[in-house]
Amino acid sequence: MSLWSDIKQRRITQIFLSYLLGGWIILQVVDQVVDRDVVPRYVYLVALIFFLFGIPAALVIGWYHGEKGSQKATPLEVALLSLLGVGAVGSSVIVVQDALRLQAAQSGQIELTRMAVLYFSAEDEESSPVGVGLTEDLIGRLSRVPELDVVSRNGARTVRDEGMTFEEAAEFLDVGTVLSGDVRRSGDEFVVNVQLRTRDDIRLASVSARGSANELLTLQDELAAQVEEEIRTAMGAEIRLRESRSAAPNNGAWLAVARGERAIQAATAAAGRQDAQAAMQALSEADASFEEAIRVGDQWAHPWALRAQVAYEESYLAHSMEDLNASLLETMAMAEEALGRDPTNALALYLRGTARYRRFLFGLAHDEDAEALLRSVEEDLESAQTLDRTMAEVPSTLSHLYYQRGDVSSAAVAAQQAYERDAFLQSADGVLRRLFDTNYDLENADRARDWCLEGNRRFPDDYAFVECQLMLMTMNGTEPDVTRAWALRDSVVALAPADQEYLAAFATQNVAGIIARAGLADSASAVMTGARVGTDVDPEMELLTVEAAMRLLNGENDEALALLQRYSAVNPGHFSAGRSLNWRWRPLQGNPDFERLRRLN
Repeated sequence: MSLWSDIKQRRITQIFLSYLLGGWIILQVVDQVVDRDVVPRYVYLVALIFFLFGIPAALVIGWYHGEKGSQKATPLEVALLSLLGVGAVGSSVIVVQDALRLQAAQSGQIELTRMAVLYFSAEDEESSPVGVGLTEDLIGRLSRVPELDVVSRNGARTVRDEGMTFEEAAEFLDVGTVLSGDVRRSGDEFVVNVQLRTRDDIRLASVSARGSANELLTLQDELAAQVEEEIRTAMGAEIRLRESRSAAPNNGAWLAVARGERAIQAATAAAGRQDAQAAMQALSEADASFEEAIRVGDQWAHPWALRAQVAYEESYLAHSMEDLNASLLETMAMAEEALGRDPTNALALYLRGTARYRRFLFGLAHDEDAEALLRSVEEDLESAQTLDRTMAEVPSTLSHLYYQRGDVSSAAVAAQQAYERDAFLQSADGVLRRLFDTNYDLENADRARDWCLEGNRRFPDDYAFVECQLMLMTMNGTEPDVTRAWALRDSVVALAPADQEYLAAFATQNVAGIIARAGLADSASAVMTGARVGTDVDPEMELLTVEAAMRLLNGENDEALALLQRYSAVNPGHFSAGRSLNWRWRPLQGNPDFERLRRLN
């Protein structure tokens, strides 16, 4: 009997086709259930594996049992089916394990934030105590970050004492990330190299630092602070990337988003170098990547929100008010697209509210009701804060809003919240400046000094944290140092990226106030007069209030009042009787002309 005759007699074709049809129907049902997130995605892969292994199994069963009548299972049939069953189960186990590992990696926050800091290796005896001190300092610093779960010193010591490898340490301590490094002496310096790696040995960050060997305690503190900031920033970027992966509809959309987010990071770095052309190029590349993500996952809100972020970043590089307005309107339009797909997208709410707020601040929303606009801004920001309490930018912007409204106490509270929530240093410079500003206005000199110096330590190239040191010396309870004041003024001008003439005038007026506090009234008055600028430099005439405050420090109350009256004519509402009175204007309190100005406002 021929093989084809055997196949027809055993009805293998009918059995095979029936199996394919039934299996395909089952796969479609599973696919629909998975798409609706009723069961995990890996269930479909397991079903597909069993379907594929079932094809040869159907052929074997058809061969041995396809004829009419009953047939007994032969040892060969049992062996073949057993082999196929083992293969199907084994393949499914591998798929499920990989899927669970990927799921844990994609969730990011739980695994990645479980961190171990291993004791740094030392290449010589002199470096050993530096490595130990630096390791323990980093464990302490990172343990204070609420979002991180850092293994204690005892755990790190156990790894060191047992001489475990990187892989063994990660497994033993059950962590998602491992911070390790080495220290060596190089002449009069210690050189530190640090790496942050995931459990599966993916490098997230590398930091190299060096410092003088003459002052070990200062060196240890400076190196630990530098490493901490680099590591927290890198950790935040990786967590955000993995969170977006878990939400992506497909790998293509996620890969495009990942490319775009890295381009935004490159743009931020270029902007920090004052390379506007490179920043704009990187933002253009980011936008193209997000457009690609939208093409392959149109209903995913995240790339639309990221396009809003690109437009918002471009607003900082605008060369004219028209360009600024266009960027902010584009930010709002892209945010609306994101919210149309997901009304709970916190990033989109934040960007829509912040873009509206900046248009208000720049006088670009003159055709809208100011109170209604600010209410909508506050609603967007508070909704974003409720949805995602890890976004430090939200309370930071709320702090600015409260500050503009004259509610300095609420502004200070919001700024403190922003600082505490900024676990991965997304907006630390702005938050620190707001903390200084609010404590300065609350006349809390000690706290203002702390935040100013912390900002200067962490951002030594930011003129704002040199400028605040000048402002501190205009406060009661601080020591006026005229020589240092002039040096700080020169540093502000040297560090300022733009508007040097405005910033130079602002800094010089503060120097004049410090001279006044030092008792040199005539010199102070002359410096204030010499620092005046025209409306081409200061169109809003904000520097009039700065000079007025310094005139009050110099006892020139009438001149200060005249300056405030000129300012109020252009900017009504600043000295409204309904707002709390800033401590700088206290010498005018009770003055009939000043109280009349407040009532008119």
